[in-house]
Amino acid sequence: SAVQRSGRAGRTRPGTCWRLYSEEFFDGAMQQNTLPEMMRSPLDHLILQVCLLEEERNKSDGTAPIDFLERAPEPPPHTSLLYACKHLVEVGAIELIKKSPRMLFRITPLGYHLAHLPCDCKIGKILIVGCILGCVESALTVAAILSNTKPFWLQMLPGPDGRRRARDLQTSFIEHGFG
Repeated sequence: SAVQRSGRAGRTRPGTCWRLYSEEFFDGAMQQNTLPEMMRSPLDHLILQVCLLEEERNKSDGTAPIDFLERAPEPPPHTSLLYACKHLVEVGAIELIKKSPRMLFRITPLGYHLAHLPCDCKIGKILIVGCILGCVESALTVAAILSNTKPFWLQMLPGPDGRRRARDLQTSFIEHGFG
């Protein structure tokens, strides 16, 4: 990305590219290429989309999102796919209908609606249940607090190893969601 951005400077009009890091940092710490989106973000919503599209297309007795996503050019780790499916089953968005020879899932009515919301599945479930129970304002407040991508308190953990613990919590939120 840094090389691409420097190539833009001066191409359409006079310009200079200023880098706010040292050459040693550029050569030693920065990655040559960024990881694919599937490798660095939660897979829950992607799996829901795969289930929704496959069931709408085939009207089948279930889908195998793990098999489908493992055929990607750079697939996510198998354990991440399993964890995401387990998380969706716990939320009630999909149900396991067959375990062998391959895992087949069916999207639930809740999962159908969650697949259309652009947020984490648990936050979406809070919103949907809040609407059903008639407590929309409270559900919106909770959802807004939980959907903050950079919680202010994670950078202020006390103790000498507070920064490391904050980074570990942030990594845990990314890998496992809010639950």
